[in-house]
Amino acid sequence: MLDRQIVQKSTTLSESTLEMQQLGQIYLLINPIEIEEYISFNKPLMSVLINIPEKIKNYLNKVPSEIKNYFSTEKLLLELNIDPEIPGYKTLTVYLPTDINVDVETVFDALIEIKEQWIADVSSTILSKISISLRFQQI
Repeated sequence: MLDRQIVQKSTTLSESTLEMQQLGQIYLLINPIEIEEYISFNKPLMSVLINIPEKIKNYLNKVPSEIKNYFSTEKLLLELNIDPEIPGYKTLTVYLPTDINVDVETVFDALIEIKEQWIADVSSTILSKISISLRFQQI
């Protein structure tokens, strides 16, 4: 029985390692240990996290280049945030790197459209655990 538990634990660790490697190829992981732990208790998040970059790229391919150039989709950022006002409430935030020299209204309008497209395919349970936001930086 002990051998079986060791095999199960080993399988779980390798699955977790593979998942984190996959996320590391898509995202810059801000706090990888916390993200890995959170995802281990919320497995359905993995497929959603893997699909978000593609949905963002699909949206940006449809907008004029002057808007598209405000964003970098090369590496999105992923961070586990802990809400200081609600004990125990955590959420993953996908940050879309956004140029600091932008028309803020335009990029927030684009973010709203990205969220609307993404939300259409996601359950309310997942929506309570993942959000998409902008991270302003030099692009």
